[in-house]
Amino acid sequence: MSYCRHLENYLERPEIPVEVDSVTGTVRLVIGDDVQIEPLICWFCGGRGDETIPSKFYWRKCKCGILKTLIEQIPEHVEFDERFKEFHIKSSDGGYWLCYFCPACGGQLPRSQRGRYFTKPRWIDIWRVRRTMRQVTSVEDMKRVLGPPTRECQFRNPDDPTTATQFDYVGKWKSLTLFVLEQSNGSIVYSWYRPSLKKIRRNAVIADP
Repeated sequence: MSYCRHLENYLERPEIPVEVDSVTGTVRLVIGDDVQIEPLICWFCGGRGDETIPSKFYWRKCKCGILKTLIEQIPEHVEFDERFKEFHIKSSDGGYWLCYFCPACGGQLPRSQRGRYFTKPRWIDIWRVRRTMRQVTSVEDMKRVLGPPTRECQFRNPDDPTTATQFDYVGKWKSLTLFVLEQSNGSIVYSWYRPSLKKIRRNAVIADP
């Protein structure tokens, strides 16, 4: 699979229109009834399905125009977000996947402007989170130390095919939102993300490089 292993993960996700050709064995993107891109290039790392090193086209800009054509032909499956300057491939569950590379030519797509719409975490908040989470090794510890979470949802980790539970703590720290993942074996990991400065869509599935 691709260098980043995301293509392998896509094949396990029924809501993503990716499949393996039974004859050639190549990975392809199937959008709608008639549109196919084969062989598919990973839109996360720019690598092809048989590569074990990053794509040789990594620094080349996309000039093929295929994504723009798809937006005109099938806007229900592919879109361009003018605010963030991002190309998205929509999934059947209502979310979307952000494209860093063109799935047709492997060229680099425009740099996302999403960061302009989020706060920058303060070092003191990061230090406080790390200090607090030293006391947390389980969900029970988390609720004892942090109190009840703001929200709880299911999360699929690309590195783990099982579904985990995500707990978000919003507003506890001004410059960041903490999320804690309870993994299938009962252990937990945590990270944080930057709260948005303006209201944006919340159904995106984003993988930061």
